[in-house]
Amino acid sequence: ILRYYGRDLDQHELAQLVQTSATKGTDPETMVDVLRKLSVPLGFKIQEIEQFTVPGFLRLVAKYNVLARASGKAVITYGNPIDLDAIYQAMDIALLRDVRLKQKAGYGDFRACVDKYIRLGLPLVWTVVVGKIAEQPAIQGSGGHMRLIVGLNQRTAELLYSDSWGPGHELKRMALEDAWTITHGLYLIEPRHTTL
Repeated sequence: ILRYYGRDLDQHELAQLVQTSATKGTDPETMVDVLRKLSVPLGFKIQEIEQFTVPGFLRLVAKYNVLARASGKAVITYGNPIDLDAIYQAMDIALLRDVRLKQKAGYGDFRACVDKYIRLGLPLVWTVVVGKIAEQPAIQGSGGHMRLIVGLNQRTAELLYSDSWGPGHELKRMALEDAWTITHGLYLIEPRHTTL
């Protein structure tokens, strides 16, 4: 995104600044904090549109468990500390999708927001949980991940995104409902002179 706006900072420099780990990845909160510190000298601003919070996640689990009990599926339990990856992997994808899509306002806001910024030529940083939705080419493993939303096909209700996973992942598509199902966060990075 920064290169798209003509800023001279590549992913390797950014990874060092946010102390990305080969085993633990990048903490989204740290990423946002570092980007905020860089925003003035590099002339951009960052807006959190959709943000992951532990209380919000626990409400999601509670709603999931209501549907799980009603359908005779296993409920989700967790300890302290909470293992997000283990919880997501234990969730039935159909039930998780139902819970997320019942948040009609959230889903509608997500769709409208993606449409608005893509039409303005502004890509979005998208944080997700991978390993729940089948993708082509496939993603190996599970857990939190960041991607770049670059388009929205309103006719087919598909999100177009780019992934840093490697060759073959530069431009991918996912049903918008599936995209919302796995969304953790959504961020806008834009030049400071842009007014929306």
